[in-house]
Amino acid sequence: MKKLYLHIGFPKTGTTFLQRNVFTESKKSGYKYISKDYGNHKYFNVFLLKNRLKLLELFNNSNNVLVSDETYIFQKIQTSVENNFFTDYNELYDLLKFLKEKKISVKLYFITRLQSDILCSLYVQLLQGHLNKNCSFPDFYNLFKPSSSLHNLLLYDKLKSKILKNLDEKDLFYYSYEKFNQDKFNFVCQILDHMELPKDFVKNVDLTEKVNNRSLKSSSKVTHPLTLRFILYRIKRNIFGNKISFGVGVKLKPILDSIKFKNSKVVTFTEQDKSIIFNWYKK
Repeated sequence: MKKLYLHIGFPKTGTTFLQRNVFTESKKSGYKYISKDYGNHKYFNVFLLKNRLKLLELFNNSNNVLVSDETYIFQKIQTSVENNFFTDYNELYDLLKFLKEKKISVKLYFITRLQSDILCSLYVQLLQGHLNKNCSFPDFYNLFKPSSSLHNLLLYDKLKSKILKNLDEKDLFYYSYEKFNQDKFNFVCQILDHMELPKDFVKNVDLTEKVNNRSLKSSSKVTHPLTLRFILYRIKRNIFGNKISFGVGVKLKPILDSIKFKNSKVVTFTEQDKSIIFNWYKK
């Protein structure tokens, strides 16, 4: 029986690494893999998640289908921050209900991450876009305090309970980004197994590739040269253009302050900030 495999986030959990190094391998097993750039369509995967009839048509004309996307959830977060109000992941719930009614076998995959780390990364990325440049990190993360509707954006257990109204628990897979960073080999093997792909595909995966983080940490002795390489590489190629925002630990800020950037902003994340967020979301 053919299946629809949906991987939809969360943002900042190694999605690009998995799309580029793991999910593309599914084509070798005859899966139709839909990434964000499919054919001549940009963000075609987001289009599919919001256009269930097109998704159904594609599924009926294919064997197994794998759709990987984090943009849907990222756009929900971005819109909620801009409007200071969260309306829930209703399109996802409706899609799962629709697929259940059509008797389509679905497997759903989530990678979660400590909310404090996700918010650090999201803050830096949103600074590049529509977030007010005068918005401090405490201003930003206070949008997610428990009394706010935005708090529910990153409540994984609540999301899980709503998903399970239209999906069997055996078909919902949750992974930890922290475990991903600790042991990529076993993590990739686990995902391949759950997606019913040959485990020997792991031999084709570049496990040495660094997961792309916009928030750079100062937790290890090797971070300083890696950070400088990250910055200088992008400055040399003018990747950032005139908008540069870096999120770093407090120990790295003097290094970046010593390098002059035009129209740049260096953001620091303190352990106190992270502790506040962590306590909001801990069980």
